[in-house]
Amino acid sequence: MADLLRTAGLTRDFGGGAGVFEVSIAVPQRGCYALIGPNGAGKTTLFTLLTGIDRPDAGSISWAPDGDAIAYCPDTPAFEPWLTAAEVLAQSATLAGRARPRGPAHAPREALARCGLTPVADRRVGAFSRGMTQRLGIAAALVVPAQLLILDEPTSALDPTGRHEIRALIRTLAADRAVLLSSHSLSEVEKVAEVVGVLRAGRLIAQAPLSELIRAALQPRWTLRTEPGVDLAVASRTLAAQPGVTAAAAAGAATLTVSFADLATGARLLAPTLATAGIPLVSAQPDGGDLDAAFAAILERAR
Repeated sequence: MADLLRTAGLTRDFGGGAGVFEVSIAVPQRGCYALIGPNGAGKTTLFTLLTGIDRPDAGSISWAPDGDAIAYCPDTPAFEPWLTAAEVLAQSATLAGRARPRGPAHAPREALARCGLTPVADRRVGAFSRGMTQRLGIAAALVVPAQLLILDEPTSALDPTGRHEIRALIRTLAADRAVLLSSHSLSEVEKVAEVVGVLRAGRLIAQAPLSELIRAALQPRWTLRTEPGVDLAVASRTLAAQPGVTAAAAAGAATLTVSFADLATGARLLAPTLATAGIPLVSAQPDGGDLDAAFAAILERAR
């Protein structure tokens, strides 16, 4: 699939190390791209450059033909407190209607329903909780006919039920447009994203499909529980000498760890390796094969 959006060497230098530097990302025409990184990594700065709120010092942003229509929900959306939720969306739809439609959009009442706000459609937003305001910000973005929906921390203020609902909504929306989001909740990212980019200190240090990112960042490791009385030093040396094993070590009472070069090799060789080594096994548990562990490994390597 061709990309909807590409940046090349995008730079915005605020001085003192703040900003983004030579960032090159590629966002597919459909699906969810998640941008992750520590606080201050430059995620929101990148979003302001993509939306035209700020301008880069260097680099370029290129779009697919007629693909530069954006809807944006910031991490802390704010609205005039005397307006009702329905009035906010009517206003957003009117403003969006002044531009040439170039992407999917939703009618105001439909957007309110998709974000779980129908029961409070006629309530003034000044009385909304932060979570309800965040839902309204997403709804306001949905009425914009855009190919790219940018969501900055879309579930940060929501309760568990709200996070589940917005995750489901993001997956649905990403079926016919591009969704670019940032989040500190990596477990949330794993549930919605196809592609992940990692920012650190304003620089893109990794970018790949989610499964590839995890595989590339992690050396698969298993924690083994042995029967009591096993000489762990001898067992770890025996394991380390087996074909395909990259590391083995004692890890506590009756516990060993064993690592393989990649997940496929580990899945194929773990059982025969243990049998050949003659280690009496009680249990084998894979360790840290998720985005949290991959993220930590990527940041550590970038230090």
